[in-house]
Amino acid sequence: MSALRIWSPAVAIERAWPRRLVGWLFLVASAAAVLFVREADHMSRDVFTTGASGVYGLVFGVAYLLNAYFGPDRAPGRDKLLAGSIEIDADVVTLDRVKDHTRIPRRQLEGGYLDVSRGECWAVLRQRSADAVWLRVRDVEEGRALLRAVGLAVEQHVFRTRLVSVAEEVLTPGARVAAWLVAVYGTMALGWAASRWLESDASGALIAAALGLCCVVVYGVLRLALPRAALVGTDGVSLRSFRARRFVPYASVAAVRADGRGVWLDQRSGPPLLLATVPRLSRRLLASMPKGARLGAATEVLLHRLNEAMAVAAPSDASAARFADLDRRGRSIDAWRRALEALAQGATGVAQYRRASVTEDDIARVLDDVAAPPERRIAAAIALTASGDPAVRGRVRIAASACANEALRHALERAAEGELEAADVELAERAHAHAAR
Repeated sequence: MSALRIWSPAVAIERAWPRRLVGWLFLVASAAAVLFVREADHMSRDVFTTGASGVYGLVFGVAYLLNAYFGPDRAPGRDKLLAGSIEIDADVVTLDRVKDHTRIPRRQLEGGYLDVSRGECWAVLRQRSADAVWLRVRDVEEGRALLRAVGLAVEQHVFRTRLVSVAEEVLTPGARVAAWLVAVYGTMALGWAASRWLESDASGALIAAALGLCCVVVYGVLRLALPRAALVGTDGVSLRSFRARRFVPYASVAAVRADGRGVWLDQRSGPPLLLATVPRLSRRLLASMPKGARLGAATEVLLHRLNEAMAVAAPSDASAARFADLDRRGRSIDAWRRALEALAQGATGVAQYRRASVTEDDIARVLDDVAAPPERRIAAAIALTASGDPAVRGRVRIAASACANEALRHALERAAEGELEAADVELAERAHAHAAR
């Protein structure tokens, strides 16, 4: 593979460790303040103030760390932007700038996308360390070529983005402040009551009930307060929140639009679904905003990626009757695999394939067709990998990497490795059926 080299007037690497370090320092200092109160002999006003500050610091530190680890990528300041070039070969991404030379192994890249929200087109490459490479490109086509070269284009890899928490989506700023205060002081009150019960002769049942109530409260707070995520693949959008998953296939989406709150998926059956990228604002702030106000950067990025993914996901004829020989039809996994391998390798049944005019290219199209039933895509993966060609296995892995449906992605990966089991196929079928309701 020939190397791709692109020159850019603005290249920067946004490091993640400074924000994370600030969060950890807050946590350590706050924990020290709380421990100081615990060891104090008397509860003077100064000690109480120190303890309250420690609790506030703990809450702030946790919130800051969550944003640092799971929040959106921060655009670099203008002072960090330098002219330079990026060169991509089989194993390494090399950044050459005026002041430095950086080599990044491609295996360290876990995501990439195009940001067109600022009147310019930026290609952003995320590393596993959460560092992000920002590179201004001439246009969208050059950005797509860059992402394709590193294996992070829309048809090669899922895109993960942060969504605001349920509390930020539902509550206005004033209500969020009130909820914050209730959570902080409520936590302090529960902690104080629990410590008194443990020191007293309270019954075990009372203490167990109190601990159970605390667990329920903590679970509810986490469900409301933790940020959520959306995974955009070629087959649909997977929504993740605390202890919850939901997959929305593009077949159930009639249109995609955006406003000041985020991106809306207009479903063919059911109410529109909001992918909230911006916390809810008060009515007064909304009224003061101009009607033609620009969308937020996170909203623009998500909308652009969704439009690209849905364009790639155009259906073909992979559900046609001529592909019925790929179906399992109640056979065991081993029998199904043997039949598919025989058909693909020119053994028993290949004449039937030829009568149906199904070629290896047809099978490859079934693998890539997101509108095809999951069972047929899995069958195509089994048939294609029968040859043992590493390049073909790589193609199956790429198709799996672009799936937002986690069950189907897992099944395709297992098929590529020759480790597919009946439970994997059944789970993918159930997930597809559930999403289609």
